[in-house]
Amino acid sequence: MNGVVSLRLGTILRCLESCEYLIDVGTDHGLLPVAAVKTGVAQRAIAADLRPQPLEGARRTIAAAGLGDRVKPLLSDGLAALEEAGVRPPVDALAIAGMSGDTMVRICDRAPNVVGALAQIVVQPNSGIDVFRRWAFSNSWHLQKEVMLMENGRYFQVLAFVPGAGDDPAYANAPFSREELFQLGPTLLRPAAIHAAWFATQVARVGALVEQGVPGFEAEYALWGRALRAASIPV
Repeated sequence: MNGVVSLRLGTILRCLESCEYLIDVGTDHGLLPVAAVKTGVAQRAIAADLRPQPLEGARRTIAAAGLGDRVKPLLSDGLAALEEAGVRPPVDALAIAGMSGDTMVRICDRAPNVVGALAQIVVQPNSGIDVFRRWAFSNSWHLQKEVMLMENGRYFQVLAFVPGAGDDPAYANAPFSREELFQLGPTLLRPAAIHAAWFATQVARVGALVEQGVPGFEAEYALWGRALRAASIPV
């Protein structure tokens, strides 16, 4: 690995606020935690992975960067190793990328002591994004940033959360219900070319099912259409 982060990982890095100790779950080759420490976003970091083979790749990345004293590889099923160790070391930032929202929720729910000590969570779910938004709202994590990007012909969403009190103001968007905003992304409804392009792909995907006569998709088709209109830049 050459140590250069992709647009996707770079976006995650930019969504992270300065922190003392970052843990990157599902780190693969360890590029994100190494980049976070090299750029000063994190003072120290943990590169965690469930599988030994990717963790070996992370060790090589860490060694090549000369950061063996500040970035530590950790074999762990999500946050389980930290939870079992009594939250030692005490991490204050969590990044998870490339998993489903359901898996991310399970990782967080299995480590309440670790999650309870965090000051920020940044995620990039490959699916089930609404599941993680709903979990964050229910657990008093307020949405701070929501970024749409395209890389290698695929759309990705990066979401950043911080602890908050009361209902998350990000979801106070009158034209859409809270459940609709969990699916759509409240800040993605702001007019922007990439937002509109993403919603247009969903309109096309669900519209094809409606045209084929597949039952039960009419409401979803209408919802994506409303989102597309909201996110489109006025001509």
